[in-house]
Amino acid sequence: MNYFNRFGRQWQVYVEAEGEDRASAENVGQFYVRNNKGENVPLSTLTTIKPRLGPEFTLRFNEYRSAQINGSAAPGYSADQATAALEDVFKQTMPREMGFDYSGISFQEQKAREGVPPAVVFGLSLLFVFLILAALYESWSLPFSVLLSTPIAISGHSLYSGFAELCSATLFRRI
Repeated sequence: MNYFNRFGRQWQVYVEAEGEDRASAENVGQFYVRNNKGENVPLSTLTTIKPRLGPEFTLRFNEYRSAQINGSAAPGYSADQATAALEDVFKQTMPREMGFDYSGISFQEQKAREGVPPAVVFGLSLLFVFLILAALYESWSLPFSVLLSTPIAISGHSLYSGFAELCSATLFRRI
């Protein structure tokens, strides 16, 4: 019928009669539409009804007609390799107007593949270490001294490792 926008998406409007009114194809004459003169005419004067074969229902995904593909990776291949092969075959065989998307576990795998930025992981790890140390020492100030001394210890280890590389390997470097 038409479209309307809501929640940042475009939705289609479908006109549908009650169940008993659409039980038979001959009931289309019960509905009236306006012609170009503004008069109401039965819908049956404008339509021709022919029986055709078709699906009992169609799948929809994100408001679009869709086909569901279920599969699994062959032995010796990972799920990433299987989805990459599926995407390659899709791009080679389907027209440009068609698209694909993932749902369920495949969707979660795609989101996990995007990953979390290292800065976020580092920041959250510092926060958790600070909170654990604050609980351990029962103080808010002592964890700062421990966290601020860690980069100095790491740089000392790096300098010693560089020096030890010139000499022989030591137990400290292996740990």
